[in-house]
Amino acid sequence: MMDKIAYSSELREKNPCFKAAFAVGTLLLCIVKRNLLFSSFILIGMGLLLKTYVKTSLHIWMHLIVVPILFVFLSTISILINISKEPLSGFAVSIGSIYLTASKEGIKAACSLAMTAFASISCLYFLSLTTPMMDLLMVLKVIHCPSLIIELILLIYRFIFILENTASSIHTAQKCRLSETNYRTLLSAWSQMLAVLFVLALKRSRAIYNAMEARCYDGKIDVLLEMSQVTMKEKWMLCMYFCFMVSLSIWL
Repeated sequence: MMDKIAYSSELREKNPCFKAAFAVGTLLLCIVKRNLLFSSFILIGMGLLLKTYVKTSLHIWMHLIVVPILFVFLSTISILINISKEPLSGFAVSIGSIYLTASKEGIKAACSLAMTAFASISCLYFLSLTTPMMDLLMVLKVIHCPSLIIELILLIYRFIFILENTASSIHTAQKCRLSETNYRTLLSAWSQMLAVLFVLALKRSRAIYNAMEARCYDGKIDVLLEMSQVTMKEKWMLCMYFCFMVSLSIWL
């Protein structure tokens, strides 16, 4: 789904290195600064960019953001709340002789950490929702990432779709046979599907490798990619943007 959104984005034809420099640079500034206001500014800015250049429905946005929200919420709660015999300055909930408590400094630190995480996630979403996977592999080649890692990413990415289609077909067949009538049959159906999926994945991997060898595979996968040039205007805009962000982080 994310790759389909990236291919339909208005920024699809922009240079992937330019987009990666913008997103990763902003991400690094956000992590280094770790300031509540600065992270909020980045989160709002990335949200406006995504709303402007990535046209998709509210349902898909909620589907994309729900997992990071849950992860950040649970991580923040585990950092924020302490179990102590003495109440701290923030709040305290008495449970017998102990307290679930937190200090004011801990609450501020947890809020800052959560906002930094959300802003960082927004930077990664901007990159992934405007740049298809093949363009990201092009960026890895430009920064001289080892070819073995790039090929592994490409093969794993390809197998995600194969496994997804196979699992979807098996699940549809199971539902037609009323495999979800109760919790017990549901667990049985899922266990059977995972077992069959593992066997089919091995067979598919062997078939794909044999097909690659039949096409003179020599240990290197060459993919024809086209990269647009970064204009001088875009370079100046990127430099001005980072100068502004560094100045803002220093001022805050």
